[in-house]
Order: sequence, then C-alpha cells, then structure tokens
Amino acid sequence: MRRTKSYLGNEHLQKALAVLDKDNMTKLLQYLDRPTATRTKVRTNNHVERCNRVIRYLEKVRYKWRRRRKIVRHILLQFENWIKRKKNTVAMAA
Repeated sequence: MRRTKSYLGNEHLQKALAVLDKDNMTKLLQYLDRPTATRTKVRTNNHVERCNRVIRYLEKVRYKWRRRRKIVRHILLQFENWIKRKKNTVAMAA
C-alpha cells in the first residue's frame, strides 16, 4: 500500500500512509498479534479513577443504595457540590 502510485497520488492517503512507516507498522502488527482480551481492556485517566474511587467509597458509606433513582440523585448531588467548590476556589483566587 505504501508503494502504490495511485495511493501516493492522493494527498490525504499519502499523509495517512506516511504514519505507517516501518517502525509504526511493526508496533501495529505486534499489537494486533496479541489476544483480543488483552487488547480491549479499557484504560482510563487518573481523574476518572479518582472519581470511581469516590463513588465506591460513597457506596460503602450509603449502604441503602439499591435503587437506580437513589444512585442517580446522590451522584448528581455530588457533582453539584463539586461545581460549587470549584466556583468558590476560583472566586477566592481572584
């Protein structure tokens, strides 16, 4: 594909194929050789993990969280409190 003249004639395909140089292609093939189970694991950022830890803690504290409605209400309340704290810290910094 990287050597086909019709592909190299197209500007967009030329840019896309430039990404697939020899080093990147070997990395891609190694990634695709791994089993699907290890390739499809969801990776998250630190702020998402932090939020998940807080929610798990709050679930432990509030044992009566059994209905979806109560869970949603409490999470919305936590987000509202977080936004208020953020606005207060910005106001104090100004």
